[in-house]
Amino acid sequence: MTRALAIWAHNLKGIDWHQSFVPQGAPPTVNGIPAATLQAGEHWFDVYQAAARQGVLIVGGSARTVGAAGGYLLGGGHSPFAHYYGLAADNLLEMSIVSADGRHRVINAYSDPGTSGLFAAAVEVSGVYVVTSVTYKTHPVPQNLTIGFVQLNTTDNASSTRLISESLKLLPAVTDAGYTGYGLFTQGFQAVFLQPNGTIESFDQTFASFSNLTQLPGVKGAVGAYSSTWDGYLKTFLRDPNIGTNNQDTSRLLTADIIREKADDLADFIVDNGQAAGFNFIGKVDNKERDNTAVHEIWKHSHALMSISVDWLDNATACEKGEKRHKMVQFSKRFTEIVGPDGGTYVNEASP
Repeated sequence: MTRALAIWAHNLKGIDWHQSFVPQGAPPTVNGIPAATLQAGEHWFDVYQAAARQGVLIVGGSARTVGAAGGYLLGGGHSPFAHYYGLAADNLLEMSIVSADGRHRVINAYSDPGTSGLFAAAVEVSGVYVVTSVTYKTHPVPQNLTIGFVQLNTTDNASSTRLISESLKLLPAVTDAGYTGYGLFTQGFQAVFLQPNGTIESFDQTFASFSNLTQLPGVKGAVGAYSSTWDGYLKTFLRDPNIGTNNQDTSRLLTADIIREKADDLADFIVDNGQAAGFNFIGKVDNKERDNTAVHEIWKHSHALMSISVDWLDNATACEKGEKRHKMVQFSKRFTEIVGPDGGTYVNEASP
């Protein structure tokens, strides 16, 4: 019989702002940097609003109700701002934990040095301790945000397959240019992209190849962008699309080589699954800290995190749910056949 313990951290609230944070145990030569300490029950939307009042940015996700100090961070934590500041794990300065032996510990790069230490291994090894607080670097709020959209619709599966393949091939260039985003393949390709301190002119130049895809047979749509304030971003960009849904993903990180060489195979895969697929993240992550964490090395080369999903009705029987999960296992195997065995993913999105 499997036994487990779940701890509800929702009410563990609190944010402390630091103008000059120095990790515990650091030598006197270490200079302090701006940072914020979040208690385990804080959610990203509340953190973003509080950070805006302080005039700073914390690297976090785009889903409002995801915890800012829990599984998001421990899985690496991709973000709309990851191209410039790395993953959430790269911005972690210190953690307060209760370890498996019941001890309360404060861990950081100085209390636990080396890439094999507990602090480095904290990311992606989230089953041996309880996180009670985390301290992140903070960054300046962008002066503006360029938010762009790609809305390309198709009339049949043949045009969808061609469009998806061509859209995939364009992603390395736009992500190298500093754009991050999220996307869906719903009878075509739809995506939203973001760049801090960008311009509409730069967006139009970078995404001209996407605009050209409207010339393909059976494809209609538009590509455009607008300039947003930070407050506008908080109000319009942050969403929680899958709350209250019965949905399960299998995903893979896609390198530029895989995108270029396997775009047709990926397009066939997506269309064969009724286009129930999308991007949980599009972007090229800053990797200066990659070798200092336990995050999968494939992030050094990835340009997107693509997922295939299944869902089921609220009144589905246990048998029907089992069939869906079995289908997802088959999707995961096919995904691996296309991407190869060396690809990575988020910790809980490899296979059911």
